[in-house]
This record gives sequence, C-alpha cells and structure tokens, in this order.
Amino acid sequence: MMPGEDFRKKAIHSLMWSAAQSWGSKILTFVLFIVLARLLTPVEYGTVAAGILVLTLMTIVAEFGFGEAIIQKQDLKDEDINLPFFMSIGLSVLLSIAVICNASLVEEWIGVAGLAPVVKAIAFLSPFNTAALFQEALYRRHTQFKQLALRTLAGTALGGTTACIVAYSGGGVWSLVVQMYVMIFVNLIWLWARPVWKPSFNFATTALKPLVKFSSSIFGQRVLDYTAVRTADIMIVTLFGTATLGLYSASYRLLQVLIILLQSVLSDVASTLLSKIAHDRPRIQNVYLNTVTTNIAVISPVFMMLSALAPEISTVLFGHKWEMIDRLVRPLLLFGAVQCMLILNASYFSAMGRPVYLFYLNIIKILTLAPIFIFSRNEDIFTFVTYFCIAQSAVVLPSFVFVTRVLEIDRMELVRRFVPFVSFALLGFAAVLVSHDMLVNLIEGAFLRGIALGAIFVTVYAGGVLLFARERMMSILAFLKIPGRLKDS
Repeated sequence: MMPGEDFRKKAIHSLMWSAAQSWGSKILTFVLFIVLARLLTPVEYGTVAAGILVLTLMTIVAEFGFGEAIIQKQDLKDEDINLPFFMSIGLSVLLSIAVICNASLVEEWIGVAGLAPVVKAIAFLSPFNTAALFQEALYRRHTQFKQLALRTLAGTALGGTTACIVAYSGGGVWSLVVQMYVMIFVNLIWLWARPVWKPSFNFATTALKPLVKFSSSIFGQRVLDYTAVRTADIMIVTLFGTATLGLYSASYRLLQVLIILLQSVLSDVASTLLSKIAHDRPRIQNVYLNTVTTNIAVISPVFMMLSALAPEISTVLFGHKWEMIDRLVRPLLLFGAVQCMLILNASYFSAMGRPVYLFYLNIIKILTLAPIFIFSRNEDIFTFVTYFCIAQSAVVLPSFVFVTRVLEIDRMELVRRFVPFVSFALLGFAAVLVSHDMLVNLIEGAFLRGIALGAIFVTVYAGGVLLFARERMMSILAFLKIPGRLKDS
C-alpha cells in the first residue's frame, strides 16, 4: 500500500494531467470537428465512420485486452510483456493483410459505395496503433499522465489542422483519413521515442497465463460492447444510408466528447489508482459513495440540461447543413446521463479485479438490444435511435446490483442519495420543454435562446436542491475539494 501522503500527491497529479489530456485534447478535437463538419458533408463523415468500424474491431482483436491486464498486474516484470506484445503485433499484421486483400468484400457487406479504398488505407494503421497501445498502457501503469497529455494534445492539434487544410482544399473523405494517420503516428513516435519498456526476446511463458486470464475477460467485454454499440452503426448504414450514418456518428461524437469532459477523467485515473486501495474495503466504499453521488448530483443533470437544449446546441454547432441532427442529439445526450454512471461503475469493477461483471453487463445489453433491432426495422432513424438509447440505459440497474454486491454497499443508501437529484433534474428537463415553444417566439437567436432555457433548468434544479437536499449537496462540494477528499477517504 502506498503511504497516505504519497498516494494523495500522486492522485492529485494524475488527476490534473488526466484532465489536461482529456479536456485539452477533446476540446481541441471538438473544435476541429465542428470546423470539419462545416467543410464536409454527412455522406463523407458516414463513409469514414464505416471504415473506423473495421479498424476498431481489428484493434480490439489484436490488443486482446493485454493493455488493461498490464496496468492491473501487481508484480509485473519487463519480460512478462514481451510475449503478449509480439502476439498482438503479429495478429494485427495478419488482420491488416486480410482486410486490405478483401476490402471490396467489406464494401459490399457494409453497403457503402467507395468504402474499399478507405478501408485499405485505415487497415494499414492497425499494427502501428497496436504498438502504441502497449506503450500507452505502461505509461498509465507508471502514472505518467503528463507525457500522455502532451502526446495527445500534439497529435490532436497536428492531425486536426492537417485535416482542415485537406478538407478546405477539397480532399473530402481523405481529410479524415489523413487526420487518423497523423494522430496515430504522432502517438506512436512520441511514446516509443522515450519508452517506459523496451521489447526483447526474453519470453516469460509462465506469466502469460495470468495475463491472459485477466485480458480475456477484458477482451470479451470489449467484443460484446462493440457488438452492442457498433451493431447500431451497421444497421443504420444498412437501413438508412451513408448520410444518416454520418448524422448519427456526429451526434454520437458529441456524446463521447461530453462524457470525456464531464465524467471520465476520474474514471480514467481510478482504473490505475483504485486498484492500490482495493484491499481497503471501508476506504474504497467511501470513495465510491462519494463519486457516485457526485455523478448523479452534478454530471447527470448537465447531460439532461444539454439534452433539453438539443435544438439550440445543434443549430449553433453544426449549422443548417446538418438538418434534423437535433432529433438524434436529444436522446443520445439523455442517455449520456445514464452512461456516465455505467462508466464509473466499470472503473470500480476493473479496480477490484472483477472485469467478469463487465462481461455479464454486455451480455445483458445485447439481449435488450435484440428485440429493438428486430422490431424497429420499419421505423425512422429517430425512433430507432430512441429505442437504442432506452435499451442501453436498461443496463444501469444490473450494473448497480453488481457493484453494490462487489463493494458490499447498502442499496437503499444509494436510492436515498439518488432520489432528490434525479427528481429535480427531471423537473428542470420538463420545464425547458414546456418553455421552449414560448421562447422560440420571444427570442430569435438559437444561442441566446439556449442561454435562457439553460437558466430555466438551472433555476428549477438548483432551487429544488437548495430547498430539499441542501445538506447532501454541501457534502458533495466538500468532497470535490480534492486534497481533503483523498485524505478523508
């Protein structure tokens, strides 16, 4: 166990640099994304999104969850990493060759015209991306978040700027492909120029079994998660076309950026640091109760407010070229209020060495999605996405059942903490919807109207909390003082 003072300093330092990596890179990514959205069309975004589906699956298969296993293994030696590394690199090379040789079949299967050359270009990146992921896992294990933050910011800036130049010059889909190349190679060069670990041919075969035991659960969870989430992308492009996939991908990208900005900083650090106090049950119970209450009181209401403001946000960010995107943004951002809780719980499953629960949750997720995919085939895209979000949100209940079992936490205590904040957030959401049509006639500009509607949500939510849950909110504010939070926990 780390000494208390060292743990607090390392946690604060890691949190700051993880925030810099997450917030800095994602804010920059989002700004560049908006610029590109105004230079490109939904069809061009949809084509590259289809290609990324292939690269994501290749990466999941080749990496096999070894990165997370390396982070969590207590007594890791340099030679323990060699065999998993060469196995993953070899597999990624074989997958790249297979996909490049069969790119036309991939295009025919997905049904996106002009996809084959994009898939070939993207598939070539797989071995380089896999090599970077191993070094990144070791940086995370050694809590070198500063270097990861600087690397991410550099890759994002160079890749995004290059993409904007190519798009402005008429490069179309290739601007997004070039962006991926620049980001992945900056990532690769940055990490391997100052490696935390260097591969050798000294193979520790006895260490492979425990690593595979842990990584296989992570791999299974990622495959199931890919199936549950990315099946929607495949069905959207199949049923509704490439342009609609572009609209959905842009909407989902907005959700991902907001999750990173609002929630996943703590979860990212938690997967590395909480494993060091996992044996101290009272301590980790206290940390969990405080973090989950903070999520439900601060982060989830922000998602609900942004969901209510979807028409104004979509108009300001995307412009009129992306018409009707607000009808996809609203259910996805409302789902974000639930998704941030699932991400938080996932970090505790990993920290406690129980990734098998993530496997169970993804099985449940796929089972809930199956009837949606079957019965919504004849619906429009907006109904389809709404059903998808409802099915994904249904997983939150078993997630809390599992995490309270692992941490031995009273479930009624969670309910008592949740009820006031959820109730007032729902009232604020309803107040914005009721007020919207009236303010459309009173305030013409989407930006000013969004500010007015946001003020209505904040007034209703904050007013209710101050009147009926003031003491609970004050305890949350005290918890957010990081040094005191870590000391008390």
